[in-house]
Amino acid sequence: MHTERLEGAAISYEFAVPADHPDAATIAPEGYVIIRDLDGNLQQFRIKTVETGLSSQGERVRRVTAENAALELNGEYVRPATWTGVTAAQALANALTGTRWAPGQVEWLGSRTITIDGYKTVTEVLLQIASEFGGELRWRVEWRDGRIVARYVDLLQRRGRRTGKRFEYAKDIEGLKRIEDTTELVTAMIGVGQTDENGNRLTFADVTWSRAKGDPADKPAGQDWVGDLDALQRWGLPGGRHIFGLYDDPDEADPQRLLQKTWDALQARINSRYTYEIDVAVLERVAGLEHEAVRLGDTITVHDYTVDPPLILEARVVEIQRSYVDPSRDKVTLGHYQPVITSLPQAVADLQRRLNQRQGMWDSKETPSGAQAKAEAAKQQAIQAVASGSVPLPTSALQGAIDAARNAIESTASHVTIDEDGITVYDHPDPAQATRALRLAAGAFAIANSRDSNGNWEWRTFGTGDGFVADLIAAGTMLFDRLRGGTAELGGPGNGNGLLIVRDASGQERARLDNEGVSVTEGHFLLHDAITQVPSSIAHATNLVRDHSFETIPRLGTPDSHHTYQVDTSLMGDQFWWWFSGAEAPRVLSTYGAGAGQLARFDFQAAVLRYWDRTMWRQRVPLDQTVGLAGPYTFSAWFAAFSATTVDTTAYGELRAVNASGSSFQTVGFFTVPIKASEKWVWKRGYVTVRDLPANTAYLEIRLYCVPDSMILCDGVQIVPLDRPAVYDPESALWRAIRELPGYRRAEQLPRVRLTRTSNFAVPQSTPTAISWQARRSGYTTANFWDPNQPDRTIVTIPESGLYIVSVNVRWQSSGSGYRGITIQKNGSINIVKEQLPAAAVQDTYQEVTTPHLFNAGDTIRVIVVHNSNDGTLSIIKEDEVSPELTIARIF
Repeated sequence: MHTERLEGAAISYEFAVPADHPDAATIAPEGYVIIRDLDGNLQQFRIKTVETGLSSQGERVRRVTAENAALELNGEYVRPATWTGVTAAQALANALTGTRWAPGQVEWLGSRTITIDGYKTVTEVLLQIASEFGGELRWRVEWRDGRIVARYVDLLQRRGRRTGKRFEYAKDIEGLKRIEDTTELVTAMIGVGQTDENGNRLTFADVTWSRAKGDPADKPAGQDWVGDLDALQRWGLPGGRHIFGLYDDPDEADPQRLLQKTWDALQARINSRYTYEIDVAVLERVAGLEHEAVRLGDTITVHDYTVDPPLILEARVVEIQRSYVDPSRDKVTLGHYQPVITSLPQAVADLQRRLNQRQGMWDSKETPSGAQAKAEAAKQQAIQAVASGSVPLPTSALQGAIDAARNAIESTASHVTIDEDGITVYDHPDPAQATRALRLAAGAFAIANSRDSNGNWEWRTFGTGDGFVADLIAAGTMLFDRLRGGTAELGGPGNGNGLLIVRDASGQERARLDNEGVSVTEGHFLLHDAITQVPSSIAHATNLVRDHSFETIPRLGTPDSHHTYQVDTSLMGDQFWWWFSGAEAPRVLSTYGAGAGQLARFDFQAAVLRYWDRTMWRQRVPLDQTVGLAGPYTFSAWFAAFSATTVDTTAYGELRAVNASGSSFQTVGFFTVPIKASEKWVWKRGYVTVRDLPANTAYLEIRLYCVPDSMILCDGVQIVPLDRPAVYDPESALWRAIRELPGYRRAEQLPRVRLTRTSNFAVPQSTPTAISWQARRSGYTTANFWDPNQPDRTIVTIPESGLYIVSVNVRWQSSGSGYRGITIQKNGSINIVKEQLPAAAVQDTYQEVTTPHLFNAGDTIRVIVVHNSNDGTLSIIKEDEVSPELTIARIF
């Protein structure tokens, strides 16, 4: 029996096998079982109990009980943290970091700030994420080549379907059981709200309600609770005593609203709650559902006329028990009930009671025509006030309109008719002479104050479960959760200058849009990718990734039919450029000089990703000196299927911490992007933001691969010291110049030089020292950069103005203490780039600095090196073609 529940992770699978089966002995506690559900998903279970006994037919069997394998996450913990403005996918990735599970199918549910307010298990955090995003979890695994290759946690907006089916409860239906539950029932509630500075909770003790005045209950001053008399008479304790509950809203600061919220909460608990359990075969018969179509989360309508008042509810399949051997044993439990309609007689009675309460006021108020005239006058006053350019709408003018409208309501006699069209309220006993009307129909109301030429009402204002529709709404302060429409206009003739202000929860202004432009305070301009909704910040930030669009990866041989080349790994850089691990040589998609146009996401090359043990792309980057270990660091990349992709897969971007000795010791974050083979050239961006790196982190290592094995593209890799990705800068002009594309000066015509030494170079401890160069390499156009006979051989002179690439490589003598630094200095005092990194523990330290810079003819360059090793003077080791080397080349 396979049992699934809509909430939580408690999924179970129970089965029995003959005890004498050859494989029965392999079934043991803590082993694993995988089954395929009716939707084709694989679910993994961990065996918890195995019981050997006799079946009902007298055969010896082994009965097995297994639980959801994902419950292993109860043994993993998430530390206290706050994840600000994360998507559901990011939140899942953060929660699952360091576990065997990964985010799977995550539907767009907006962004939230998630606070982990204590040490919680990963399971608890996943349930919190689902609750706060309003989604529902699903667990599944992927099996390939005799092993599990991936474990996924999906987060869906809603599991199941709205079937449109209904069934009526009847006592005599076999296989159908109704459970009445009063454990949560109360007849009165105490309400508490916000806490003041003295630690006292807000109450509504000073608020009074009177049923004679139209309030739903009598609540005298000094009473901090509200009760329901009907519920008291039906459910109360002996002696007329209430059963109390507590409504707690720590954010509510208004006692009137607190009272109304408490009353609303009370109404949800004054009746029994009903749960219906039904055999799937019965559900098929009474609701018209196909047996195989019943799924967890499906919604149907339950009609129960055996209770008073009758219940008409929407219900969901919240639990399903399914036997893959005997479908007649399948059973579902319905829950998550929502009322569909209320009793029409009760609604009419309530309306009549309210009309009777108003009757005493009619004679003391002015006539409807007089009230209408005042309302029209107030309306004109409001329009004139707005036309004056005042923002916001002047309170006095708006208040006049409100007062006049209130008088019109209170002074107008109402006359009600009920027919097949619903309930209609007129302002005249004779509907033919009425000038205003309100109609209540099934799930809707409509308002009119005019008729067409045929005498039919012109209904212009409506309210339904989908929202409100009206020609004009005049308001001062409007409270809303979401505002949506086709056009929003602020300001203009008669309205002055438009103004839009956005504030944070504390009331501080964060953004302003007015006639002078857009202002942002301590925030970001964000662009969202249309496919993945990944936000990109328009902010100044340096991409810490070198060759981030793979443009300088060297190609080898000829391309295949998909425009991919094998990489010439002999020319690839060290671990601070792109390198790889795995059994197969890496490949790049490249259309430089191929006449095929741009196929990569950015410029003309992109990396081809495979499964991690075949080809995994890697690069190490230094930490940003400004944010350090605290971060944030946001790692992102783009992925796409292309002509060689034949298998659906998931792209992984993994970020690991590396210590000063070069050991990768911990995954600090990762993201996943699902890639479908059918979606060729659809580029999707994924990202993860990490903070508070481990104390011994010296570098971050990028790892890029896909699971399961396939061939997909990766481009535009970025790490920025921000809390979200930055708008990606492909630096196209730089790559195209390096590749000598048409339109650029030929490389051999551009001035360039490469200088080196013929011996080691000694650097005293804690003394910045300029490297003295001894030779220049052949094959470079020197163009008067440097002369070995010049008096100061540390100086290199720029021969002509332009943009140059300057690159320095050094190898420091082994010493495990202190740092190593390189500075490229212009004109004796201007540092154009500077890098410091910790020394390697037991081996020589290699260091490289590269920067583009715009120079004027005559500018000078010196390379300054420094260290603070405890071993005194250190040498920069001479290594042919590696150290020390200074390359300067003009690119345009």
